[in-house]
Amino acid sequence: MFDEKDFEAYREIRAPKELRERVMRLEQKPEQTRARARIIPFGSLAAVACVAVLCVAFLPLFGGQGGMGLSYQGISIGAEPVSIPADHPQMASELREVRGGIPLELETDETTRVSVSGGEFSLFDSNGELLGDGTEAEVSEDTRLYWDLSGTEEATFSLTLETNGKQLTYVLSMRDDGGCDLQETQSPTHK
Repeated sequence: MFDEKDFEAYREIRAPKELRERVMRLEQKPEQTRARARIIPFGSLAAVACVAVLCVAFLPLFGGQGGMGLSYQGISIGAEPVSIPADHPQMASELREVRGGIPLELETDETTRVSVSGGEFSLFDSNGELLGDGTEAEVSEDTRLYWDLSGTEEATFSLTLETNGKQLTYVLSMRDDGGCDLQETQSPTHK
């Protein structure tokens, strides 16, 4: 069938040089790809772990408001204005009914100084007991705050919360329809 001459001719067959180099490179790539594939997931995992550690370490400095904030009817007041209608619901305490102002909820887990630039406020505990009133006060628990702006001519007011070097300032702007917009104007600051 096959003689020595056929075998010799078969052994002499050679692929062109550029085709042989391409085939040799293809044989080497899978091994390099496999080695790289083992390194990339480990490197990605290490990077994700580093980012997680940094987030946990710096979260107390940049995260949240440190346990204090202001809300209107359960809506947290932040950088986006919260619209308060002119016919907002009134707040009632067990001692007296309060009319004509804006009912807000102050959330705090430490002693917080509350001050306003216009009008006056009354502070009530969860049982409706009056804790204090005026333009400045300190509270150390979640409190209902009633901000009375009657008798004021201005169109813009501010309310400031301060605790342990952190400060939040809220600006209230009156609208032509009798309602107002309330928003936080700055992030917590460290003194």
